[in-house]
Amino acid sequence: MSQNIEDALSLLAASSEGFLATLEGESPFVSAVSYIYEPDSGAPGKQGKIDLFLSRLARHTKNFQKNPNVSLLVVESSALPIYEKKRVTLQGRIQEVKDEERFRKFKAGYLKIFPNAETFFELPDFQFFEIRIAEIHLIAGFGKITTFR
Repeated sequence: MSQNIEDALSLLAASSEGFLATLEGESPFVSAVSYIYEPDSGAPGKQGKIDLFLSRLARHTKNFQKNPNVSLLVVESSALPIYEKKRVTLQGRIQEVKDEERFRKFKAGYLKIFPNAETFFELPDFQFFEIRIAEIHLIAGFGKITTFR
């Protein structure tokens, strides 16, 4: 695996917040979301998936139920100006996950990162979704731009 893809995947793993872009008709709509990056273990060429816990009532959810093609922007957390920070934009398709074992693992991991989110798991409109990553676009600094498919 090249250093660039490792940098991109490390940024996804180090963060837990990003900006989800959906399509609302023909117009883009972006919202802030929390997530967990789940690498594909031992699968060369696979970039993993992004796990999210989202409300069915949210505007972004209504959008991707009509068009499951989404994008997620993740920006390095630092005091640097935005143009100096590493950024990853990924593209993929989002779908609901109904596997109970995966949900239990997801919930445990999510609550480690967001311990105050326990009440969301009691609300019937919140569901477990995943983005299957199809493309990763990494900006690792000026002139350091790479796209992985």
